[in-house]
Amino acid sequence: MSTLKRDFRFSLITIFLAGSVFVCCKGVVAQTETPFHETAYLTVVDAIHDKLTGNASGTTYLIDTRKSQIHLLANLNGSPDIGDLVVGMRVDVTGDLQEGNIIRASEVQVLPYVPPGGAVPEPTVPASDDASDHKDVIHGRIISSATFFRRDIKVKSGNAEIAVTVPRGIPIKIGSKPVSVHDLKAGMPVNVAGAYDIDEDFEASSILVDPVPDTN
Repeated sequence: MSTLKRDFRFSLITIFLAGSVFVCCKGVVAQTETPFHETAYLTVVDAIHDKLTGNASGTTYLIDTRKSQIHLLANLNGSPDIGDLVVGMRVDVTGDLQEGNIIRASEVQVLPYVPPGGAVPEPTVPASDDASDHKDVIHGRIISSATFFRRDIKVKSGNAEIAVTVPRGIPIKIGSKPVSVHDLKAGMPVNVAGAYDIDEDFEASSILVDPVPDTN
């Protein structure tokens, strides 16, 4: 009888230990993170909580940027942060993918704007009557967009990077559609009419962007 009891107790201990190992291993698997590196289009920018929502290859991800480095197309004064990003930007996201399509980002790099499934056409020269009343017209691509706190943009034209002041009330269009300065995204081909002031800053009097497909 004592031998049977010992065998029974041994069996219970073995089952308990095996169950503990299974639970432990199961917990480890649940917490495993998968390396993530994809290109996404931003659909939500939550600067207050340091979070982004982006769509990559048809999947929506929540991107936690609290411990990430953010890189823009142009080097600006100071350190760029989530406040420099806007909805519609095309970004390269590197980090770790967790359950629930949550990405703990280590790096977010802004990329030149390209609509999903196609390339942006080269900038076109605006109609002559659009430029005739202005001193200068800049043709190039946007490399830095406006933010909630800042209305200026930066345009790369040839080898030059030109800071452009965008006053309130000037006409801004994508194709024939009137838009806000905050609808202008990095990488868009742009034609900016305006003039240099006494400080050699370029102040826009109108902005025309070549039409591109809707990102939604």
